[in-house]
Amino acid sequence: MPEEHKPLFPDHPHFPGRFDGKVAFVTGAARGQGRSHAIRLAKEGATLALLDICRDVDGVVSPGATSEDLVETVRTCEGHGAKVISAEVDVRDYEGVCAFADRTRSEFGRIDVLLVTHGIYTSGYLGEIEPSLWNEMIDINLTGVWHVCRAIVPSMEAQEYGRVVITASAGAVITMPTAGAYCAAKHGVAGMAKTLALEVAKKNVTVNVVAPTSVRTPMIENQAHYESFGAHDADSAREAMAAFMPTGLPWIEPEDATAMNLYLASDEARFVTGAIFLIDMGVTAG
Repeated sequence: MPEEHKPLFPDHPHFPGRFDGKVAFVTGAARGQGRSHAIRLAKEGATLALLDICRDVDGVVSPGATSEDLVETVRTCEGHGAKVISAEVDVRDYEGVCAFADRTRSEFGRIDVLLVTHGIYTSGYLGEIEPSLWNEMIDINLTGVWHVCRAIVPSMEAQEYGRVVITASAGAVITMPTAGAYCAAKHGVAGMAKTLALEVAKKNVTVNVVAPTSVRTPMIENQAHYESFGAHDADSAREAMAAFMPTGLPWIEPEDATAMNLYLASDEARFVTGAIFLIDMGVTAG
């Protein structure tokens, strides 16, 4: 079993009041990066709308988040004084996404920040992967991202303010054998985000991509992912992953991704748009 999450930097700084008066919509919020983002936003004054599928996805061997995970995220954010609503929605369900976006605007008046953090991962050679699994990957990691943006960004244009940050992956700029479906989706996300950034630039809406290397979350800390690295247990998987990284470390922590997401979501980054920000420990530098 994966060991309990222990951040490398448990005292990451936050900036109280940075998101006072802002409403943030976060997908994939039940655990992992999405939970980390939501908690930091709560600490920094944001009102929150949190979305997650909260179940396993057919064909994906790593376990999905649960309803209890989402409840825990909500509880923690409320403990920091945030107003929070949440919903269990599959991003493949465009009408469901729209309904929760409408509810958010009805209850809170607007959506200022959109952090698109959901995603799935699976491996397989392109000549062997089942079409159903390819479709799941594209539908969730690419089309689902567009669904969320389509449901929210037009209202940002109308209010002439918005900050959109989409989590992709180092796999948005490089790839490797057995990661073809995942990287196809993430390359697509990068292209979509850059296009959207240009389309909304005159409306004071920014759109950027955060592209981390492996992040220490349940999506990678599971037996199926270990085996994709040719490993049979957590320790040997960490060694294999660390050997792949220039830093000699196996992964980054969710908080490392959160720091970049919240910078881009803040007005400190008001003129930053259409960019991809790698947090990859140098893996794409060579």
